[in-house]
Amino acid sequence: MKSDNTLNDVALVIRVTSELRDALKARAAEEDRSVASVLRVAARSYLDDGGKA
Repeated sequence: MKSDNTLNDVALVIRVTSELRDALKARAAEEDRSVASVLRVAARSYLDDGGKA
């Protein structure tokens, strides 16, 4: 059974360069998180900052 915080999750497929994939995997390992979690945090931060990278 899914936890409450994943009941509304949807799958999203994106393409990234191998260099970006490697950087994401490294950051996820450093933070003991999944790549998906790192991407969720990055997307939320981007949106909260008004889309300014």
